[in-house]
Amino acid sequence: MDWYAIFVETGKEELTKILIQQKLNDYKVKCMIPKRKLPEKRDGVFFHSFKLMFPGYIFLQLKLNYEIYYCLKEIPTVIKILNYNSPEFEYISEDQKHIDESLYFKKIDPEDIMLLIDLVGEEGVLDYSEIFIENRLVTVLNGPLKNLEGAIKKVDKRRNRAKVEFNFLGNKSIFDVGVQILHIRDLH
Repeated sequence: MDWYAIFVETGKEELTKILIQQKLNDYKVKCMIPKRKLPEKRDGVFFHSFKLMFPGYIFLQLKLNYEIYYCLKEIPTVIKILNYNSPEFEYISEDQKHIDESLYFKKIDPEDIMLLIDLVGEEGVLDYSEIFIENRLVTVLNGPLKNLEGAIKKVDKRRNRAKVEFNFLGNKSIFDVGVQILHIRDLH
């Protein structure tokens, strides 16, 4: 099954996920709302907060066809499904029923979705990575960013965050992610 992105009302992603699971209960549908875990400090106390990686988007894994498309469109918080051709204006005659309807919808590139799944895991949360900094060179020792040091553009040592950059859905995306800085060594 392929992955698709749907655009929903911002702030109503969790509600929309529940509505999708209720409405498409008979279909095998997997919903993902990727989040990132960030350290925040209030009144001198650190705590963990969770922020959406893509506000206003839900990712679905399913075999999409027009029937499911129209079921999704009935959900009031769904704005649109990213697609190539609008099924509202597409006429399929009886002799064309064998055509794979999923071709009309924009699938997420398998490399993009695999990177995202590797980052957020089964829980859908991009957790902290443990990093080591030597002469401004960052090495990820453990965590979801391991072997992705090239994606780290900047480290904020005071806030325990890193800016990372990924190409996703054909766009450059920059995120703040939480990191645990194990050691900093400057050899100047």
